[in-house]
Amino acid sequence: MGTIQKILIIRLSSLGDIVLSSLLIRVLRTTFPNARIDFLVKSDYADLVKFNPYLSFVIELKTDSKEELRILRDSIRNTRYDVILDIHNSIRSRYIRWLSGVRIKGVVNKRIFRRFFFVNFKWNFYRSTDSVADRYLETARKLGVKNDGLGLEVFVPEENILTVNAMMDKYKLRRYDAVIGMAPCARHFTKCWAPERFIELGIQLTKLFNTKIFIFGSKDEQDYCGDIAQMINVPTIVLL
Repeated sequence: MGTIQKILIIRLSSLGDIVLSSLLIRVLRTTFPNARIDFLVKSDYADLVKFNPYLSFVIELKTDSKEELRILRDSIRNTRYDVILDIHNSIRSRYIRWLSGVRIKGVVNKRIFRRFFFVNFKWNFYRSTDSVADRYLETARKLGVKNDGLGLEVFVPEENILTVNAMMDKYKLRRYDAVIGMAPCARHFTKCWAPERFIELGIQLTKLFNTKIFIFGSKDEQDYCGDIAQMINVPTIVLL
């Protein structure tokens, strides 16, 4: 296989999927401590990987324009990566991957047909219950990486930690045994947990613990999140 000196990971979006890539990033760094490991992501999600100490560079895709994509492709080709791991496998990531000139490529297996039949007809053809993070690891199987069992991680800059600590003091959140956040919405409905399950979980948590619950959502999701908060019907709900 030769010496691996430059690795590019492609995952353009979305929030949860990028967090799930943290296992792959870490074990790659463990396996190749001196390699350049870069991550290509849309600018909207760059903060999720920008502070990861295991990465060398974060490459941001700022727009969906064909011109920017072409320039990005040429830049990646000129960098001469030894490995590209495409854990997105979208039209844009394929365009970059196919024309990159890279000799070693790993592509995530999304189990598209199994997922289609399961989501639309509830026919379960899955032979195993491998997590998405494990599927990302599959793309680097040729490189000899192994799951280290340490799970997922998100790196937060120090200034954000200071801001959160200030909020904890301002709203007197330290008096609670736990502060729990719920984000009940997702871009695709198939990725949303049923609202009644969030309601049931919230009620159980407030019964079992001295807890403060925050419901997170965008302005467009305010009514949906508000309904969940109202159904939990406890004074510890704050809608942001």
